[in-house]
Amino acid sequence: MTNDTENFEVIDITPTWETAVRIYLQVLRPSCKPEVLQMATEDLLMLARSQDNAIEAAKKKTAQTNAS
Repeated sequence: MTNDTENFEVIDITPTWETAVRIYLQVLRPSCKPEVLQMATEDLLMLARSQDNAIEAAKKKTAQTNAS
């Protein structure tokens, strides 16, 4: 058996921040008042989307740099 490190593909299965926040909110759901959960949902998803956008921009910048 050989270790062929030149023929591999990396698959990133890391969840997005938005997905992680949605999972976290499901845990909070039973213990929160609906209005509190709604406010937390809006705030956390806004932050998560911002983080996901920043990560995506960094990945694109890295890909462009590596392609040069």
